[in-house]
Amino acid sequence: MCGGVRPILLHHPEAVAIIYRTWLMVGLSWGKEARKTLLFGDGRGEEMHLLTELDQTSQYPRGHDCPAWRTWDETQDDGHGITQIGLERSPCFGECPVYTAVIHASGRVEYEGIMNVPRLGARVGRANLHYFRQLAWFITGTRFWDMESHYDFRDAVVSDAPGTCVLVATANRRKIVSNYADAGPPELWAIAGLIDLVLGSVEWE
Repeated sequence: MCGGVRPILLHHPEAVAIIYRTWLMVGLSWGKEARKTLLFGDGRGEEMHLLTELDQTSQYPRGHDCPAWRTWDETQDDGHGITQIGLERSPCFGECPVYTAVIHASGRVEYEGIMNVPRLGARVGRANLHYFRQLAWFITGTRFWDMESHYDFRDAVVSDAPGTCVLVATANRRKIVSNYADAGPPELWAIAGLIDLVLGSVEWE
């Protein structure tokens, strides 16, 4: 299997710094207690060391032996053709965040915070281009262009739940998909979450 871990990487300061930043990002998404559990165990006698477990169960292959690995140039490829990715989150009965954001392939972000968000009003910023590129390729690998325009529950009436609208545009087509209460395909839920991750990288003007 392709994968595995080279423990020697953990002795390099650059690798340690990257791993530390990753834990910080995990903490933003999962919360402090979840991160502590992942790092130090849950206090019930068994700690989680996923990298160590993977290294013990899977031999680390050389790059040319693993065709599934991407080349460096492939990670920098902008051939996905996506020019805009947008997200709108709608209100719910509680304190759901309500905002609209559009991220351009140039990195420009246009944002309007409406309620229950740290930034209210219209804002402009720049997103991390690597994150945009990764998100664009992820969308390209999903069924987004074949999805319905609206998703809701067909066997129940759910009111006052939050909804999302996801926008994806290329030079010659534009599609918006509505996902009420996450009733749509899991890929649609994942795209919305990844857009939020990209928005977390924005440097606001």
